[in-house]
Amino acid sequence: MKPTKRGYKVWVLAESTTGYVYNFEIYAGKTTERYLSLGEHVVLSLIDGINLKNRQLFFDSYFTSFILLYKLRKKKISATGTVRSDRKYFPIELKKGEALERGDFRYLSANGISVIKWMDKKEVLVASNYFDPEESSEVTRRRKDGCGQQISSPLAIVEYNKYMGGVNLLHQKIKYYTIDRKSKRNWMRIFFHFLGMSVVNSFIYYKDLSDSSNISTVKYISYISTALIGSYCSRKRIGRPLARSNQKKIRIEKSSSDSEDSEKVRLLAHLPDVISTYRRCAYCSAKEKEKRTNVICVFCGVCLCVKKCFSLYHQNYVHQQ
Repeated sequence: MKPTKRGYKVWVLAESTTGYVYNFEIYAGKTTERYLSLGEHVVLSLIDGINLKNRQLFFDSYFTSFILLYKLRKKKISATGTVRSDRKYFPIELKKGEALERGDFRYLSANGISVIKWMDKKEVLVASNYFDPEESSEVTRRRKDGCGQQISSPLAIVEYNKYMGGVNLLHQKIKYYTIDRKSKRNWMRIFFHFLGMSVVNSFIYYKDLSDSSNISTVKYISYISTALIGSYCSRKRIGRPLARSNQKKIRIEKSSSDSEDSEKVRLLAHLPDVISTYRRCAYCSAKEKEKRTNVICVFCGVCLCVKKCFSLYHQNYVHQQ
């Protein structure tokens, strides 16, 4: 999955096989800690206070630096990541354009940190403070004729490809049944994102603790929705106390024997009023671009544009009831 280029940036520490979120941080601009790069600061901040015993960290070239790998090694934390050849302290010997066949690799090690260059279809560079650079494994690659072939690959790269995908898996699970909705209020998009993240996290935790491991995601979400909604069945009507008292009288009139007069009284109850806040129009926002208004129907309790939407809404919805 390619990263989203627009919007808010959220750094996430996630478990690789399930996508469970251990920690996250919203990017709020450059840090004042000049001695650390952004990638180094993010990784060290996310793992702060988290027990990573018998765990390994995997991250991409945006975060990988030799200073970070050295700091993590001092903390006894195993880490592996792809690395850019223009990083500070990258060995000059591996920058040379040596012609390698597919499956060949070279490495250099110093201070417990190894840099591995492996040739697949193109050059792959990985740095690690944990894996033995001499260890290798077999991987399957497809040749030009369509047949598969086994080639040698460093174990560090095999394990990186296997476990580097926890955050992508999290995003995939959030998108299955997304809660996100369009909104002109920027903070709402952040709220929807973290609400979806919370649902995914709770579902993973539920499956781990519960015997009902076969429950589907959509069924779990429906259970949560039912539990949160409870017996609530309608919106709280907004309006002046006078409008509410009139509403009770109108309901009494509706039950009168004269159905024609009752219908007239019911329609007259739909009067516009002005409130202090602007809200989305219940009619045109459902069909076109969202519009906001401070005009509300005192009977229905919904905001509507006074020019067209107010009459159209009541013609289409109220008359059908």
